[in-house]
This record gives sequence, structure tokens and C-alpha cells, in this order.
Amino acid sequence: MTEMAGFGNASSMLASLTIFKGIPADRLRQLAERGRPRTFRRDEPLMRQGELGHTMHVILAGQVAVERSHPAIVHPIQLSNLGVGEVVGEMGLLDGEPRSATVTAVEQTETLEVERHDLEEVIIQYPAVSVALLRVLSRRLRDTDELVERVRLQAPGAEGAVDP
Repeated sequence: MTEMAGFGNASSMLASLTIFKGIPADRLRQLAERGRPRTFRRDEPLMRQGELGHTMHVILAGQVAVERSHPAIVHPIQLSNLGVGEVVGEMGLLDGEPRSATVTAVEQTETLEVERHDLEEVIIQYPAVSVALLRVLSRRLRDTDELVERVRLQAPGAEGAVDP
């Protein structure tokens, strides 16, 4: 695996992430070597809502926007911005369902793309990874719940709507 710009090698970056805490360095090096380094230009999608996904991305440099579209709305809703040390694509990777959102690079972004079977091996060997991923999913669900509530309160004619 080659050096990632400004971050040393990918295995040392993985070691600094909460979800991979406690995994021996040699196993992280193996995961990094099996992963695929990717570079995305600004406005380039990492993944699109509705696509099947067999990988997740660990953001090593840059930032991404996570947006969800729906036929009932004109413009996609931005769910979050994620940066260095965050993962994206974990939901589709874990449940095998289509991508729930489109993820687009906000600036040039470097990731390590991890295949489903590689993550599953790590989870089997180190169950703490699954606990850390559950925490990520729980935090994102709470953030989405808060976003839905804010949007609901801002909707014209909504009970409890806030006047601008």
C-alpha cells in the first residue's frame, strides 16, 4: 500500500480510528493492504443512493456530504458532512440493502475502500469493531431524528412551526 498524502500509511490511520481500537497493528496492516486507496475529486460521488454496495469507505483526507433524495421533495436533504476518521457506506455493507444516501466529495477526498468480506473477517476476530459500528449507526440515527424534527418544525403550517 502506498503512502496517503499527509497521513503516513493507511494502517497507522486505521489504528487511530475508534472503530478499529484494540486491533493488533499486523491485522490493521493486513486490512489496509487488502483495502483499495481511492481519490475523489470535488463533487465526485463515492456512492449513489439506491445502488447496491459491497464496500465502505474510511475517510483518510478530505470531506464528504451525505444527501438523501425522495420523490416528494424537490432538492435532496443534506444529512451530514463527514471528514477524516469517519466511515461511509457501512449500512449497505452490513445489511446488504441498497445505499440509503448519496455521498459526494466536498473537496478532494482520499479514502480506503474496504470490502464486505474483509470487514466481516475483522468483526468475527474482533467483536469490539461491531460494537463501535453500532455506536456510529446509533449516533447517525439520532442525528437524522434531530434533522427530521428541525425540518418538521420549519415546514409551513406545521404544528409548532417556527416563523422565520
